Amino acid sequence: MPPLYDYDWNTLSGAYPNGSYTVWIIATNSDTEAAKTKEKVSVIVSNGDLTPVAFSITSPADQAVILDTVTIAASTSDDNEITKVEFYVDDTLVDTDTVASLLTYGIILTKWS
Repeated sequence: MPPLYDYDWNTLSGAYPNGSYTVWIIATNSDTEAAKTKEKVSVIVSNGDLTPVAFSITSPADQAVILDTVTIAASTSDDNEITKVEFYVDDTLVDTDTVASLLTYGIILTKWS
């Protein structure tokens, strides 16, 4: 069986955005430089949408003092449909919205002494 040569092409590295590319392979034997063999294939890199969603927390304001109930609200945008927004308080997931018109979550915060 002939030797196998390979290269792992990481298309997620950022250097190769989604699109068309030509992959070239050139093999040269030890006898002469003139005995090169060249082959190419066309490929399409399609790693999906790699652009992060643009978003902002619209309520509460940064450093706000909160009493009783507060609505946590987010504004999002993307060139694709937003399918899910998750709301966290510290490291705890408190709500998941999957409908764009419902991107708010009301919570009651209580501080124990």
